[in-house]
Amino acid sequence: MISPTPIPVDQPYGSERECSSSAPFAVILSCDGLLLDTGELNTVAYREATEALVGDSMTEAEIEDTVGVRAVDYAARVRRRYDIDVTDEEFQRLVGERYRIQAFDHSVRAFQGVGELLDDLRTQRIPYALATSAPLWKVQHNLEEAGVADYFSVIVTGDDVARGKPGPDVFLESAHRLGIEPSHCIA
Repeated sequence: MISPTPIPVDQPYGSERECSSSAPFAVILSCDGLLLDTGELNTVAYREATEALVGDSMTEAEIEDTVGVRAVDYAARVRRRYDIDVTDEEFQRLVGERYRIQAFDHSVRAFQGVGELLDDLRTQRIPYALATSAPLWKVQHNLEEAGVADYFSVIVTGDDVARGKPGPDVFLESAHRLGIEPSHCIA
C-alpha cells in the first residue's frame, strides 16, 4: 500500500478549481491502464454489459474498441453495431453494475512506481492532474482502493466534459484547472 503525504483538498473532485503555477510545465496523467491496473476490470464490465444486451459474444476487436471510451459514448456504438434500442443511461447503468462486481471481486492496485512518480512530481513542485474519461464514482473508488487518492487535488473526469477520450476535453480542462497553457503540458 502506498502512503502519500495528503494534499489538502479544499474543493471536491471535478470542481472549478484553478491552481495557477509558476512552473514551466505540468503533467497530466491518465488513470486506467497508466496509473492503475484496471484494464481487465473495464474490459469485462463493457463485455458483460454488451453481451447482456445483445445475447452474443463480442469479438476481440469490439472488446479492444472499449478502451478509454466513456460508457455513454460506447452506447452509441452498441446501438449502431447491433441495431438495438438502449439508452445511454441504461448502458451506463449496466456497465457500472458490472464494474462494481468486478471491483468488489478483484482489488484495484497502482502499477509499480506510481507512488514514486507522484512523490517526485510533488517534491519537484511540478503541477499535475488526473484526466480520465471514467465517471467520478469509479475514479474515487479506484484511487481509494489503490491507496493513491490523497495524491490528487486536480481530477477531471468524463462527468466534467462534453466529450470523452479520444477527444482532448479532459486534458484541456485539466490544463485550465492547473493554470498552465495546454502547450506546456505533458500528457
